Amino acid sequence: MELFSLDTDVQGVRKWTSDDAHMGFVYRKQPIDFRLKLGNTTGRRQDKADVSFKLEYLDGEGDIIIQGEGWTCQGDAFVNTCKSDVPVETGAAWPDLPFTMHHSKGGQTQVTITWGNVTKYVVFRWDTST
Repeated sequence: MELFSLDTDVQGVRKWTSDDAHMGFVYRKQPIDFRLKLGNTTGRRQDKADVSFKLEYLDGEGDIIIQGEGWTCQGDAFVNTCKSDVPVETGAAWPDLPFTMHHSKGGQTQVTITWGNVTKYVVFRWDTST
């Protein structure tokens, strides 16, 4: 079980990772749906999860819509916090947390995703070139 994974089922998306904290996605169509999966690798049952999404560097004028069964999310255009009270045993994962990225113009948006002591910096880039 991975501690943190972020994926999409959309074809033609290029995913890159530069180190443990930085990753990105480049795509030519949008909006685009993603799926965040958080795994319990602690060695004991966890009774809750809290994850935050902070939008930064908005040259692509991106926004994010977050919602998923088993999660309660709230926030504004720049910071969203999601909580799950689903208990998760060691080696299992919380329910997937789906979200949609949308851009109003070509460019990129960085989203800082923080979960406990894990912070990931994710670049979402809508490439409008042909």
